[in-house]
Amino acid sequence: MPAPRVTLPGIEKPLLACLGFFLLVFAARLFWIHQYGNATPYWEQWDSEAASPFKPWLEGNLPWSRLFDQHNEHRIFTFRVLVLLELELNHRIWNPLLEMVVSACLYAATMAGVLALGMRLCRREMWPLLLLGMLLLCSIPFDYDNILGGFQAQFYLLLLFSLLFLRAMASATLFSRAWWAGMVAGGLAIFSMGSGIVAPLAVVGLYLLQGLLRVRRDRGSLITAAALLLVAAVVIHNMSAFGFNVEQPHSLDDVLYSASLVMTWPFLPFVPGLFLLVNLPYLLFAAGLAKEAPPPEDRRWLLLLCGLWVILQWSALVDARGAVPLLSRYKTVLLMGPVVNLLCLVALPGPSGWRSWVRARLILVWPVFMVLGLVIASGGVQRGMEDRHRDSLVQQERLLPYLTQGKPLQVDDLPDFVRPYPSSSRLKGFLDDPTIHDLLPPNILPSHEARQVWWVRLLLPRLQACAIMLALAGTGLLLLFCRVCAPLPGRRAVASTNISP
Repeated sequence: MPAPRVTLPGIEKPLLACLGFFLLVFAARLFWIHQYGNATPYWEQWDSEAASPFKPWLEGNLPWSRLFDQHNEHRIFTFRVLVLLELELNHRIWNPLLEMVVSACLYAATMAGVLALGMRLCRREMWPLLLLGMLLLCSIPFDYDNILGGFQAQFYLLLLFSLLFLRAMASATLFSRAWWAGMVAGGLAIFSMGSGIVAPLAVVGLYLLQGLLRVRRDRGSLITAAALLLVAAVVIHNMSAFGFNVEQPHSLDDVLYSASLVMTWPFLPFVPGLFLLVNLPYLLFAAGLAKEAPPPEDRRWLLLLCGLWVILQWSALVDARGAVPLLSRYKTVLLMGPVVNLLCLVALPGPSGWRSWVRARLILVWPVFMVLGLVIASGGVQRGMEDRHRDSLVQQERLLPYLTQGKPLQVDDLPDFVRPYPSSSRLKGFLDDPTIHDLLPPNILPSHEARQVWWVRLLLPRLQACAIMLALAGTGLLLLFCRVCAPLPGRRAVASTNISP
C-alpha cells in the first residue's frame, strides 16, 4: 500500500525550500568564519570604523551628515548605520567576528529571496535543478574576502537593496506604496556602494525596452525614468570628481581583456566568444521575452531587469577596477551572473518545435558546463582563506603584547598587506586613543571579553556547533520540502508556472 502524501496546511511549499536554503547557506558561511575568521581589525577598518563613526559616536559628536561622508568613490551610509547598531548591541565592544556573522545572515537571506523569485518563475519539475544550482553557487566561498572581513558588508547591502529596488520598479504603479518603498531601497543601494547607481540605470533601460516593444508607455514610467536619470547624473558627477584611478584600466586592450574576464567568469577567456555560451540562458530568455512582449506586470520582466543590472555591474567593475576585476571581494557581484543565468535556464518556456529541442539540450549541457567552471574557479579559494587566516594571526600576535604588556609596537618589519594598518605611527595613535582603546575587540584586548553581551559570548566561540545545527535543520526542511512536493503515487506531476504579479 503506497505511503500517504505529506501535507502541511497553511505552509507554502516554496517557503520550506527557501527557509531550508537560507539555513544551509548561512551554516556554510558560519563554518568558514569559524575556520578562518579573526576579530583583529584590518586596514580600512581602523579609519572607516574606529576613527569614524565609532569614536565621534561614543564621544557624542557625530552629526548625521558624517554618516554620508565619502569613502573613496563610495558613500557607505548603510554600512555605518549597521556597524553602529552592532556596536551598541554588543555593549559598545567592537567585534569584527560579529560583523561577519551578520553579513553572512544578510547574504543568505538575500539569496533565499532570489530563490523564491526563481521558484515562482519556473515549472515545478525544474525546482530540484534550481535548488541544487543555487546551493552550489552560494555555498562555495568565492568571495572569502567578504566572508572573512567585517568591513565588507557593503557588498551584501548593495545586493539586498538593489534587488529590492528592482523588484519594486519592475511592476510598481507611480506613487504607490510599493513605488515609494522601491525608491527608498534604491537610495539605500546608492548609499551602500558607488555601483548602487547602476540599479536606477537598469530600470531606465527596462522602461526604454518596454517602450520600444509597445509594452509600457504610461506617464508614470516616463516620470520615474526621468527622475532616475536625474539622480544618476548627479551621483555619477559626484563620483567622477573623486578621481580614483589606481585600479582602472589604462588602455583599450586592458578594457577589452577585463570585460572578457568578468563576462566569462567562472571561466577564463581562453576561447573567443566563450561569454556567449556562459550567458546563453539569459540571451535566449531575453530574446523570447522580447518576442512575446507580455504585459509589464509579468514577473519575467523582473528577471530580465536583474540581467540588465548584472551587465551594468560588469561595466562598472571594468571601469573602476578593470586592472584587478577578479579579486575575491568582487565575486559577490560576479556570482550574480551565473545566478541570473540559472534562473533564466529554469524559466525558459517549453514550446514545440526546434525551440523545445534547444531548451532540452541546454538544460542538460549548461549545468554540467557551469559546474566544471565553478570547480576550476574554486581552485585557489582554500589557499586564499588559509593565507588570510595566517596573516590575521600574525597581526593579532603583534598587537597583543603592546596592548596587554606595554611592549613596543612592532609591525614595520611585516610585508605591506600583512600589517594591521599601513602606517605604524597612525596605528599606534588609534590604539592609544582612550575612546578607541575602550572598544577594542577581545582577541587583542582580552579584558573586554566579559563586557560583551551574553549572546555574543555564547555564540562566537560556538560557530561550528551553530553551523552544524543550522545545516541539519536546513537539510531536514529540504527533505520535508521534497516529501511535500512529491507527486501522488501513480499520478503525473502537474507542470505549471506562476508569472502573475
